Amino acid sequence: MIGTIIRTYSLHVEPRIYPPKNNRELRQLHQAIIASKASEDQKLALLYYLLKNVGASCHGKDVAEDFASEVVISRRSWTFIEGIWELDHLHYAQALEIFASVSLPQNLAEELLDILLDLQKGEIAVALYQTVNPSFSNPKVLQKYFTLICQCSIADAYSFMHHQEDPSLFEILLAQALSGQGPERARNCVELIDLPFTAEEEEKMYDFYLHGPGRNLPNAADVVVMRKIATGKLSEVESDVRRLNVTKTPHDGMTWDNIVNSIGRGMGPRSNLPHLLD
Repeated sequence: MIGTIIRTYSLHVEPRIYPPKNNRELRQLHQAIIASKASEDQKLALLYYLLKNVGASCHGKDVAEDFASEVVISRRSWTFIEGIWELDHLHYAQALEIFASVSLPQNLAEELLDILLDLQKGEIAVALYQTVNPSFSNPKVLQKYFTLICQCSIADAYSFMHHQEDPSLFEILLAQALSGQGPERARNCVELIDLPFTAEEEEKMYDFYLHGPGRNLPNAADVVVMRKIATGKLSEVESDVRRLNVTKTPHDGMTWDNIVNSIGRGMGPRSNLPHLLD
């Protein structure tokens, strides 16, 4: 993560100069920090990080703390760089605790989130988002984070989606709802069919599962029929069961034919559904 900080402060160094491999690279990095356009406070914070990371064992004393005691680093910069150090050393809980006490720049917060997502540290990524609440300028980071939320809760992801402006999130939601296995997919489907879709979202869902990228997902047609039952479109259920690629295998002794017949009997004379097994 310190590499991201170095780029943010526009230090003119080679991309792989950190961590420095020898004294020459260490001197180059030191000179780049001093010559950079970063503020004096930011320069001191970077030097503190450098000493904390590469000089911890020099002469048996903590040279970073000695340095910090001899210069004036603002509490915000000092706290921020401590959090970066903890994160770089995989001390995630400690890093989050520190970041909760300091206002992170939005671009750095988003990059931190992206790094955690790439490391597959989902719980830490969610905790970071809830701690610093970054705005998203990079759609790829938003989509990666949204996919993570979908894997946790389809209902929560739907709510989150309505606070963003990326139209691609809805299709990600629909795809993720059917991407799990067994009980996980069943749970996601139940959450999905109970969501308060707008009329436009409803049509997009049908199109996605029947004609679009989601048509080959497992149980796509089943979800369409279940949604129609949940929203009271009972008169369409029989024809959908006949023409769509719904599951034919009985589940706990129940088939779609059984369900269609039960709907017909329940509606009585109001039903336009002829019994399939007559």
